[in-house]
Amino acid sequence: MTYTLTIAEAKQKLEELITSLDGNDVILTSNGVPMAKILPITLPNTYLQIENTDRSKILHAMQAEDSTQKSTAQLVRKAGSSEGLIIYMADDFDAPLDEFKDYGK
Repeated sequence: MTYTLTIAEAKQKLEELITSLDGNDVILTSNGVPMAKILPITLPNTYLQIENTDRSKILHAMQAEDSTQKSTAQLVRKAGSSEGLIIYMADDFDAPLDEFKDYGK
């Protein structure tokens, strides 16, 4: 089910709104024009059992899951994770551009 609220109503009841989503979408309007949509994030029960439901703990738990599963949460970045993905880089990659050779003179 989809609910429609004005942005002012949503501001007043934001915490109540978020806790009561329970699978429902909310359309936010301004002057009767739809402006935004609030969707609930559905997490598997294993994530909800994490004590002190901390976002970073949930994200780390999601990374440990099978990487082929799509997730609505953003994964934590890891330094060096794209190592080996650059196949070719020109020898003059770091060379100054001709357009800027007079810059700073």
